[in-house]
Amino acid sequence: MTSVAVVVLDTLRKDVFDEYFSWLPGVYFENAWSTANYTVPVHASLCTGKYPSDAGFHATSEQF
Repeated sequence: MTSVAVVVLDTLRKDVFDEYFSWLPGVYFENAWSTANYTVPVHASLCTGKYPSDAGFHATSEQF
């Protein structure tokens, strides 16, 4: 069985991550894309596996 850990670090630039977390073993992705440009819809996507609009989060949502 394969173990998987997802590390979610909000507002941390990749260069800072590389500098301070180089000791962390695993696979690093150089080309990763986000489903949105701010935290709430991205976390909704991460937790539901859906795009923010499909999960009910969009610019006019009252959750913000």
